[in-house]
Amino acid sequence: MVKKGYKQTEVGVIPEDWECVPLLSKCSLLNGLTYNPENVSRYGLLVIRSSNIQGSHLVFSDNVYVDLSVDSEKLIKKDDIIVCVRNGSASLIGKCAKAENDYFATFGSFMAVLRGNCNDFIFQLLQQGTIQKHISKNSGATINQITNGDLKTIFIPFPSDEKEQYSIAEALSDVDGMISSLEKLIAKYKSIKTACLQQMFPQNGETVPRMRLPGFTGAWEQRKLGEVIRLNGRIGFRGYTEKDIVSKDDGGVLTFSPTNIVDNKLTTNCKNTYITRFKYDESPEIKIHNGDILFVKTGSTLGKSALVTGLSEDATLNPQVVVMRTNNLNVEFLAAMLVTNAIISQVNSAKIGGAVPTLTETRIKDFDVAIPVSEAEKEQIGQFFSQLGHLITLHQRKLEKIQKIKQGMMQQLLTGKIRLK
Repeated sequence: MVKKGYKQTEVGVIPEDWECVPLLSKCSLLNGLTYNPENVSRYGLLVIRSSNIQGSHLVFSDNVYVDLSVDSEKLIKKDDIIVCVRNGSASLIGKCAKAENDYFATFGSFMAVLRGNCNDFIFQLLQQGTIQKHISKNSGATINQITNGDLKTIFIPFPSDEKEQYSIAEALSDVDGMISSLEKLIAKYKSIKTACLQQMFPQNGETVPRMRLPGFTGAWEQRKLGEVIRLNGRIGFRGYTEKDIVSKDDGGVLTFSPTNIVDNKLTTNCKNTYITRFKYDESPEIKIHNGDILFVKTGSTLGKSALVTGLSEDATLNPQVVVMRTNNLNVEFLAAMLVTNAIISQVNSAKIGGAVPTLTETRIKDFDVAIPVSEAEKEQIGQFFSQLGHLITLHQRKLEKIQKIKQGMMQQLLTGKIRLK
């Protein structure tokens, strides 16, 4: 039963005074430029590709330029929507950005441009996944392109009142502005953290860092990592097989793997593995607790690490990960040290090659590390990076919250469930 004032259409229930119209009736479609490798040059006309779209914005890094001339209509103009229509990764189809200015740039053959007078509203519809939903509905499978013919068959809900179009687009755009500001702030803090890591820890060949916290001038000492930590992993009898894996609902215990480590933080927002409590209790030395550090010793993310905090359930680790515990060394200092270039370079040089890169526990313990003699300096460096990491996390959580609010707003505003007039 459709409630009063609404109607059922091809795109779902919308207000009676809205239209269900073809996408391309509200904007024109321009196809991208085809060029040859010999056309690529160090300077010239910028070609926008899918890599130039990040988070619904144009970014001008990893640029490609061509020594070619194109018609003026193929240059990017303010409010153009640049859409990825072909890609080796099917998940990128439909990724789009709206140009904030006119640019001396065109777009590649794997991209398309939508140009029209209603692009503020259309851009918000596309961010809701309009193209991806169309692909799923009509193909029943994930594909790595959407053709001009496909785009012609996409219908969209469209307010008849131009003022309502503008009000919806403006409200959602304001939230986009908040999201963009937070993303820039997080990127700034991350950049500060990276710079401080390289300045506050000695680099290869240095005996003291280039930048010290106020009040500290004392020496640093060279040690082996194995002298200041204890290392345990799931080896030999501690391994587990398919029969040891159970569901969480069946009393399984969480098993951390490399996928649980994201941006040097521990997460459970991924596909988790659980093992029997019997297998968990069999190896008490690899039961994970707050204050432990997890370090990836096998696989494509070799050397990735995370300090365990806020853990509220029993957990252990899988064979790709080892747990580090300190011998009277500030754990937050250790966590920061493990992500410096000095350690990363040793990871790369010590790994055993092959299809699956690996670090033995012996090689990990043999890493050269520089440590302040002063206990106070270790503690303050650890606190500095812990507080900076906490600040980044707080802003990331705020960003996630606003992104969820935006999703809710789109579901209400772009279907007319809530009216802005």
